[in-house]
Amino acid sequence: MTDTEQVNAKVKAIDCRRWGGDYEDCAYAAGISPDTLLRWRKDDTEFADTLEAAWSDYKMGLIRDVKKDKPEILLQSDFRKR
Repeated sequence: MTDTEQVNAKVKAIDCRRWGGDYEDCAYAAGISPDTLLRWRKDDTEFADTLEAAWSDYKMGLIRDVKKDKPEILLQSDFRKR
């Protein structure tokens, strides 16, 4: 895989994570194996951090949507105020 192909695959994995995909789904969306994604996460801390930030963005988006559309659900859940 060329450097450009690797960068493109990482971007696809990050985008997938931002939409709520798990690591396996995001690996396949990026055209790589889950083992490759795991290796990249271990070898590239900036990439791993960006994947986690994308996941956090996804979760916070869900919380915002719940607050807006069904705030009563927050009273029944373990969501903490931020």
